[in-house]
Amino acid sequence: LGSDQTVPRRTQLAVEAAVEAAYDSPNIPLRYFFPATGKTRTGALNSLGPKLRALLNQVPGVFVQGLYCVDANGKVIFERKLPSLAIQQAELFLAQQQQQQWGDVSLIYYDGDHLYSTNSSQARHLRDVNEVWGEPRPNILKGCASEYEHGFHKLLYFADDAETIQLIRLKVEEIANEHDCVVTQAVPSMLELLPSGCSKAVGVQKLCEYLGIDVTTQVCAIGDAENDIDLLKAAAVGVAVGNAAPNVKEAADVVMAET
Repeated sequence: LGSDQTVPRRTQLAVEAAVEAAYDSPNIPLRYFFPATGKTRTGALNSLGPKLRALLNQVPGVFVQGLYCVDANGKVIFERKLPSLAIQQAELFLAQQQQQQWGDVSLIYYDGDHLYSTNSSQARHLRDVNEVWGEPRPNILKGCASEYEHGFHKLLYFADDAETIQLIRLKVEEIANEHDCVVTQAVPSMLELLPSGCSKAVGVQKLCEYLGIDVTTQVCAIGDAENDIDLLKAAAVGVAVGNAAPNVKEAADVVMAET
């Protein structure tokens, strides 16, 4: 996606060619092509426009930072959810943070293809998650998120600016350390809390095991943000785009000129 959250024409054509090579061409030895993203499956497909959505709706994928992985038919082949105590502490910290007047922060909860939030979140953040980032519109929970019986794959702190996120990151990392979780970031104004031991890299590994692929010798991965680092290191060829974060470029085998 470009900075305007749309797919440039050149990229669309490249993805179409890759999907064709992987699934329709007998002459090109590309076995699979699939997305690996922090978005939900619905959000990822919605972001890509009608033609790519139709194409990628028929391929496997790694979603929600590797916590929700599906085969080409949408069958879940791997998933992992947060400990309930971590959810409780994250919710409590948000209430305390709001009293600190550090800036408006919302907390969004991911369960597969469904997003949830509470009345304490900012309406504009919930709207932007849907209208700007293409994710499903969050449902408002009636009670505490920690009481939601199905649990959540990840939590997303959403602020108006990167400075506010940096103010809260230290405390969120403390919560992560106390409850066997990890913190990652894909967008400067967002911070994500995930179960420990999971990442895009782990999700890709699980899907590749299912598909019979060796990540270390058969996978080329392309990324730009902190949440791509482990994946780029694990892949046979890790590629960073030209406007990737500096630590992403350091982790890559190849740094493209193209952004």
